[in-house]
Amino acid sequence: MISNGSKIDQDVISKMKSKWNINSVQITFDGSCDEYATRKSYIDQDNKKIYYEMLQRIKMLSENEIAVQIRLNIDKKNIESILEVANDIQYLFADNNMVSYYPAFLTGSGDEDKLSENEKVKVVKNLLLDDKNKKIPVSRYLYKRPKAGACFYNQIGAISIDTAGNIYNCERKLGRSECAISNIYDDYTLENDIRELAGTRKECQDCVFLPKCLGGCNDAYENKECPCFIDKYIIKAYLDIL
Repeated sequence: MISNGSKIDQDVISKMKSKWNINSVQITFDGSCDEYATRKSYIDQDNKKIYYEMLQRIKMLSENEIAVQIRLNIDKKNIESILEVANDIQYLFADNNMVSYYPAFLTGSGDEDKLSENEKVKVVKNLLLDDKNKKIPVSRYLYKRPKAGACFYNQIGAISIDTAGNIYNCERKLGRSECAISNIYDDYTLENDIRELAGTRKECQDCVFLPKCLGGCNDAYENKECPCFIDKYIIKAYLDIL
């Protein structure tokens, strides 16, 4: 499950275990304390407490043997705040193998919020240097075998369905009906499912990271954003540290 975590309580966790067969949850953080409250801007939560309540909900999930991957959303404005989140995670979950985190650079923001390639490597390097208990699962990004597919977009049969029944070949397109490939009420079959390999783009062919990402995020590329996956920056930062 991918969730912002705002509705998770013991009752929801019980349903995750007994009815939904969920054993892993991704929860996003956009900063610590005030930064988190400002960016999430919940209308039915106490913004003074919500950050710490969210950390407590992660603890509850892990105690119920549901793994939590924390996605740290990063842009130019929240770098220091994200480092604070990482420190809090280290402090609270140092010995908890059910909790890990990974950095993710935001797309869709204005040019003034985008980080350069060198800035991205520097941010990840700082996270790795502070990651004494390896809450970033580095080995996941350093495996030798090339990927078979970049993401949902490259995998036949991997689909997302929105509340109107529209079918998408990419979860990032959810809610954008003009991008739907079919609808659950239409005659959709896998035989009609044709996916273009993002890695066949000319600019990706000479990139040393192609076996790791196969062209990265096609949706980001279509929107003239950097398509590169975080693997690239973790490997660069790790090599820099070595």
